[in-house]
Amino acid sequence: KLNAVLSPLLVPYFSRIREDRAALSSAFFTVNKSLLTVIAPVLGGLAVVAGTAVPLVLGSKWQPMVVMLQLMCVVGIWRAITAAATPLLLAENQPRQALRWSITNALVLPPCFFVLGRLFGLPGIYFSWLCVYPLSGIMLCLFILKQTSGIKPLRYLRNLAGPLLSAAIMACAVLGLPWLSEVLGCAPARGAV
Repeated sequence: KLNAVLSPLLVPYFSRIREDRAALSSAFFTVNKSLLTVIAPVLGGLAVVAGTAVPLVLGSKWQPMVVMLQLMCVVGIWRAITAAATPLLLAENQPRQALRWSITNALVLPPCFFVLGRLFGLPGIYFSWLCVYPLSGIMLCLFILKQTSGIKPLRYLRNLAGPLLSAAIMACAVLGLPWLSEVLGCAPARGAV
């Protein structure tokens, strides 16, 4: 529930500097990048180690939830990407745009949850989050923000590249660690963990 914590802090902050377009844009990018710098590695790391961590911490009966946890970690990263957008719209006196995005999500997500949930159960619901929410996030971040705040889509994506790339490199390193330790001959004996 990142938005519930951030909105009360960011709306007044963005509102105070909204007349200075350069400062507002800079603050938005800084907040977005900072959030993603923290959240992407944490959730990306959790997604990578979930197969080992869930049974180890919660017990083997939780093993079926690993894939769901991994999917929700990816969704959480997507949600972090859009977390500062609604406060920015509200601070810029654009509540209709924020409402439009919320209505789009309210109209599109529940039917997807229902249909995919009926067809595939819980994984179908998570898959809806994974496929549909990013599309609405792209609409918000690339089109609505450009229209209302003048934030250019390419600059927005470049701002996110560093944290996302760092998290991806970390995830690849963690995934490759067992293979590398085996190649180097320092792998723990099978069944030791």
